[in-house]
Amino acid sequence: MASFVLVHGAWHGGWCWEKTLTALRAAGHSAVAPDLPGHGDDPTAHSDVDFAAYCDRVCDVIDSLPGEQVLVGHSLGGFTISQVAEHRSDRLRSLVYLAAFLPHPDECIELAALTGHASDGLRAGSRISDDGHSICFDPACAREVFYGDCSDEDVVLARQRICPQPQQVFGARLSLSAAGFGSVPRDYIVCLQDNAVPADAQQEMLERAGCRAVYTLDRSHSPFFSAPEVLAKILGEIADA
Repeated sequence: MASFVLVHGAWHGGWCWEKTLTALRAAGHSAVAPDLPGHGDDPTAHSDVDFAAYCDRVCDVIDSLPGEQVLVGHSLGGFTISQVAEHRSDRLRSLVYLAAFLPHPDECIELAALTGHASDGLRAGSRISDDGHSICFDPACAREVFYGDCSDEDVVLARQRICPQPQQVFGARLSLSAAGFGSVPRDYIVCLQDNAVPADAQQEMLERAGCRAVYTLDRSHSPFFSAPEVLAKILGEIADA
């Protein structure tokens, strides 16, 4: 059995992984899904949240757990798990990118430069808050962009829980090395119906950066809602590799 740390993406929180946590635990695995600073139930002011705070939070979670972890990042969480791997490569069994942004090993690049892989719909639904500290997402666009194949119940929940995304995060610069991040096995799960990070963009990142294994789900951007048992099974297979 394996131990998983599940890292959410922009506008979300640990709450989005609840069904997948249940499925992983039912299969005998250990799994946690922390809130990043300023997300979910975490009260940190968005003006105080930057990318380093994201990485520090995940590093603290890893440090609190025994043994090796499988670190899973969804969407924007791909950046977070990549930088965490640079600092905790010795504690990680593998990295799993779920419809996530995937940087190249031995790379130094601003996050904003990599978000060009996002869909037009994702950009159209986003706007800067009046105070400039956050990026808000229009709930009316949420189903089309994030939850195309999810139940009405899950969409209602998500619309209630999605929060503004701290703006400072996107000004960060990833600094990755072959000896740190590049030493951790990487696997990718492509979501074929994705309207946030389109499947062709996911494939482009894969071709550029490479992964040990690639899995596909004929699902939208949020299989943690629409197919949690299938997702948990894939994660279990990756952990056993």
